[in-house]
Amino acid sequence: MSSRAGAPRGAKLKTWRSGLSIRWILPVAVVAPMLALASVLTARAYTTGRRTANEFASENTRQIHQRIEDHLDRLMDLPPAINQLNLSRLRCGRKDLDDPARSRLPAFQTLGRSTGTQLDY
Repeated sequence: MSSRAGAPRGAKLKTWRSGLSIRWILPVAVVAPMLALASVLTARAYTTGRRTANEFASENTRQIHQRIEDHLDRLMDLPPAINQLNLSRLRCGRKDLDDPARSRLPAFQTLGRSTGTQLDY
């Protein structure tokens, strides 16, 4: 029979523990929690960054759609304004249907100033 076979359990644990040096225990005890914390923080930063990027993209898309809608609204207001301007100029006698080239330019210049849109005619 060996001398170890009759040894109590605590003695086996003691011999196993004595085989591990502080050179192995201390780095693992320090690095393992740091690595776990770094992993958790990295995962959280990634998800937060993604969420923030998605919110900015959604807000940017909403602003673009709002600008397009505003611009289209201004453009849709032009035909009634042109009709009203033509009608008032016809009634005043400043517009002549026999000579449209003479009265076309001032009408579009007037509309360009009043609606805030630039008309290239």
